[in-house]
Amino acid sequence: MQTYLRTSTQYPATRAPLPELESTSMGPFYDGSISASDAANKIDQILDKALR
Repeated sequence: MQTYLRTSTQYPATRAPLPELESTSMGPFYDGSISASDAANKIDQILDKALR
């Protein structure tokens, strides 16, 4: 059996805010209440916060 070392912790850090991303940016984008650029800005802010 071969084991693999984990070399990055950034990926798991981005998984925690997924529900927040879906509720605050993707949901409103899909229903047309915010633009793609507004959704991208919100996503960027949430992921920046998660990775710090």
